[in-house]
Amino acid sequence: AAFTFYRGGSIVPVLGMAVDPVNQFSMEPFWSVDYVVNELLVVNLSQRYFVTPRGHSDPIFETWGLAGLNAGRSETVLRLTLQF
Repeated sequence: AAFTFYRGGSIVPVLGMAVDPVNQFSMEPFWSVDYVVNELLVVNLSQRYFVTPRGHSDPIFETWGLAGLNAGRSETVLRLTLQF
């Protein structure tokens, strides 16, 4: 993963990839951006892609679920965090 920040820490982008080398190198590339509106409110937008390795189209039945249960189930997240 790699991250940085802009505008004095109010914008924090993150880019990364989770790899499972045991189960045919299943992958989960992702990106995320946090926007700190003020000290009480944080907005997060992210996208996670569950990638079936090596061109497999059939599910891989493995214990962690990365390429088996979650294969093809990419997700978009919009999260609002209110801190008090």
